[in-house]
Amino acid sequence: MTNEEILKKAIDKAKSNGYKTDWILPKGDSIYSVIFSHDFARSFWKGEKCTCIPDKDKEGNIYHKRNCKITTPDWRCHLQNMVLEEDPIKYLEKFL
Repeated sequence: MTNEEILKKAIDKAKSNGYKTDWILPKGDSIYSVIFSHDFARSFWKGEKCTCIPDKDKEGNIYHKRNCKITTPDWRCHLQNMVLEEDPIKYLEKFL
């Protein structure tokens, strides 16, 4: 899927879970202000489970801690994971 297709489907999914918006697809960098917003994340990952918040080793490589316990809502965990991704739009694609 192209980034535009991913974003359209992600926004549609969030809207079906209660996300309020009156536009179809934002343009340019404004998309990041949407996908990183708490309102969007709360709606997009509504009901999704998140196994762990990633961490970085000494060399800066991202990994997931084993047997960690999450104390944040699942949507916050996903939002934190997405922020650490090199391509956050591809992270969204995993949940479509």
